[in-house]
Amino acid sequence: MARDKRKKRKDHAIKKAASTSKKANKQATKAMRKDARLYGGSSDEEEDIESLIKQFAEVDRKKGIATEETACAAPSPRANASWVASPLDNVTCFLFGGECFNGSKLRVFGDMFKYRFDKKAWTKISCAVAPGPRSGHQTVALPSGSLLTFGGEFATASQNQFHHYKDCWMFDIKESRWTQLEGPTPSARSGHRMAGWGKFFVLYGGFFDNGKTVKYHDDLWVFDTTSYAWTKVDMPAASSKPSARSGFQFFASGDKIYLYGGYAKKIASEDPTTASSSAGNKAHADDREKGIVYSDMWALTMSTDLSQLKWEKLKKSGAAPPPRAGCSIAVHKTRAILFGGVEDDDETDGNSTCWNDMRSFALDVRKWFPYVAKRAKSDADVVAAEGGGTAADGPEPPPAGPVFDASVPHPRYNAMLAVQKNHLLMFGGLFEQGKSEFTLNDLWALNLDKNGPWECVQRGAWERPAEEEAKQVAAGGQQQDESDSDSSSDSD
Repeated sequence: MARDKRKKRKDHAIKKAASTSKKANKQATKAMRKDARLYGGSSDEEEDIESLIKQFAEVDRKKGIATEETACAAPSPRANASWVASPLDNVTCFLFGGECFNGSKLRVFGDMFKYRFDKKAWTKISCAVAPGPRSGHQTVALPSGSLLTFGGEFATASQNQFHHYKDCWMFDIKESRWTQLEGPTPSARSGHRMAGWGKFFVLYGGFFDNGKTVKYHDDLWVFDTTSYAWTKVDMPAASSKPSARSGFQFFASGDKIYLYGGYAKKIASEDPTTASSSAGNKAHADDREKGIVYSDMWALTMSTDLSQLKWEKLKKSGAAPPPRAGCSIAVHKTRAILFGGVEDDDETDGNSTCWNDMRSFALDVRKWFPYVAKRAKSDADVVAAEGGGTAADGPEPPPAGPVFDASVPHPRYNAMLAVQKNHLLMFGGLFEQGKSEFTLNDLWALNLDKNGPWECVQRGAWERPAEEEAKQVAAGGQQQDESDSDSSSDSD
């Protein structure tokens, strides 16, 4: 009987969670429609991009408010946003910007949210002066209690027009106020990365796309948090450094800033192995763009004397990740935790495989290790425990492929990671299935001190096919049981 009571309480909890998730999804969908009206996502005729950007700058000013914070549902699905842990406490994270593609139109966001991990509550922050809508930007936390945002891009709904920013903004957490910084900055770009070291924030790479040409950067910049000034660091011509790229991972530890992976597009004929042997054949078939996914790793030795900064290429050691784009990394104590990413298979007409596996990079020994989080207890585990045994002997091996299980985050790339109160918090990202792309807004938490299991804090607005199939199978099984029961009754 006690067992039945536990099951009854569990069923009640599941129904309550489903009801809460349904309500949140409905609110998220409503918010998405509102955003679409505001940002032109439902417009049949596309406006000039410069006019759109000016309109965004006036939206909140017309409201006549300085700052307004209101409780809200979970943010709508998005990727390539910034998701940053507050430097003032161990319970708050900030989400800014991002983008969502619904299969036909792109929507770029300029909204700001605050999330309280202890209360599992979202708040929307509206300011009279704020950065314009963008994705692919970078936001980092200053120890003094501010957030620094640089660059990013805005694209129209049809993605026919692009605008790359080179503005620099600071958000005062205590005052909930944005301020645009004056003075010279790095050139306009998105897909760059920034990492903090001492009083400096270091920026590397990124790309610029004006719809006609695409340029990938390999320049290094340093932002001084005491003078609020940018300085370009020119390396000696003969020194080695990472190639131009965007979308890589960038994180600091000790006197080093580490760079891993990334992505760039190059003309295939620039590769000596594919270039034409005839100099006059300018229209060679190989003169086309080719995406390159990097898996190399570099360490930048830091110094307060910027002329002493130096790149060092590291050898792969341990269970290094395979070449993937869109991986995400967050640092916890003496290790960097990597999640997911996407692999494109050119031999299968460009089909992609999204991953949800994890790796850790030990910063003290510079070595990669598989990271396998504890899994949530299943019914088999409960039965085994009550019988005095265990459902599995020894640690669980790393998965050989993507795992489709409702107890762990769905495979994805460009997920947003932050570490707060020893928890890895993951929000949103992208998932590809065949030719379809899905943007997510689920939120997951993983206790890194206890090595899991994953906790789904909010399911999000997208129902995973694997979960739907499981529901259908369960429903079919229940119907079959009822049919068998009816047949048994009839035979009696």
